Amino acid sequence: MRKIILKSSNYIYKRLFKQNLSENEEKFILNVSWVSLGVIIAKIMMYVIHALAGRFLGPEIYGEANLIVSIAMFLSIPLTIFAGNHGLIKYFQESDCEIEKKKFFSTNTIALFFSGTLFYLLFFFFRETLSFSLGISVDLLLWAIIFSFFSILMSFSETALRMLFLFKEMSIVELFSTALATMVFFLLLMQNNSIGLLIIPLITMRLLYFLGGIKYLINYFWLKFDMKIFIKTFNYNKYIILTNISGVLITNIDKIMLNYFFGTSSVGIYQAYFFSSTVIIGVLITIFVHVFFPTIIKIKDKINVLKKLDVLLLMSVFIIFVVMLPVSFITIKYVYGYQILLFPLLISVLFSAVLPAQIIQGQYLMSLNIEGAKQFFIGSLIQSIINVILNIIFIPLWMVSGAFFATFITGIIGYIYFRYYSSKLSQKLNE
Repeated sequence: MRKIILKSSNYIYKRLFKQNLSENEEKFILNVSWVSLGVIIAKIMMYVIHALAGRFLGPEIYGEANLIVSIAMFLSIPLTIFAGNHGLIKYFQESDCEIEKKKFFSTNTIALFFSGTLFYLLFFFFRETLSFSLGISVDLLLWAIIFSFFSILMSFSETALRMLFLFKEMSIVELFSTALATMVFFLLLMQNNSIGLLIIPLITMRLLYFLGGIKYLINYFWLKFDMKIFIKTFNYNKYIILTNISGVLITNIDKIMLNYFFGTSSVGIYQAYFFSSTVIIGVLITIFVHVFFPTIIKIKDKINVLKKLDVLLLMSVFIIFVVMLPVSFITIKYVYGYQILLFPLLISVLFSAVLPAQIIQGQYLMSLNIEGAKQFFIGSLIQSIINVILNIIFIPLWMVSGAFFATFITGIIGYIYFRYYSSKLSQKLNE
């Protein structure tokens, strides 16, 4: 199987770039293959969960459930600066000393525990104020706090497995956790028509992923906190948290604003179009980025990588649009059972076509150095400001279509900014 994957990959690569795969590129493709196995099957099961939940719950309750997920992402942001995954992966991979690697992991784990305890207590004690500020009920906020907690646990295991290059194990854990979550969903489907139909299986999956990943990390647990390592990681992560705030704004402010102007039903419709247009792309991005960030850090010839990315990303835009248009149409009309709206359909698929280019180019920029992380933050900040302004203008005018249009324009601006600074910083590194 290994030989078949490498032989077929080398054939395509040689046709595109007129040269054979390097050793690093072969490792990258094999790691992508392992991640692909778990992610593709897991995402098919998640597709079934989301689509059936959207169909049986209807736009209003399905919208409430997705609003919980969006708010949970906002609540998870503060933890990133104290225990951000990119900082841990970057410095872990750059270190050749096993003791230092253990120090990085243990310091990150201790920081996550204490910061998590502090922030979740604050969220709980100030739940009334938070719910009022977000325009939701206290019950929905409590669901979001719980969902955020389990998402952080899952992120911890996922980061550690990526950090250790345990992509085969990551695939197994993802398959196991998603399969059991799917079983929980079908058990609930027979007796539940509330937001728990979607949220409980998603929480189950996150908990099982965390537990499944822990057993691979036992050798790296060490109750030692190194302040120098914490400060080093903190200095890198301070740009990441600001970037994450921007990212969360871009991907979730539209749902919150749709809820504000038109109610949870519009959130449900928006999520149905969003999920339908990105279901396949989300799988591919997840697979690629899981392996890409830790791999690119080790490669010295950044300019060569950038040139190859340009070719691949340009090709991907056209291919994704052609493939996702019929997929989105079929999913919305026959799986969700919702009415087809032409403009939201077209603009959501256009958005999904440019999404991989923006995300992958941003990951490349962030992998270069702290300056790259800084420029990634600035670019993301510009995106989030533009996105909020465009949402304020277009959502009241075009409802769901306005939200997609704002995100589409924001994605193009982000790609242009990331590509410019990727080239500029890569040239400096190669000098």
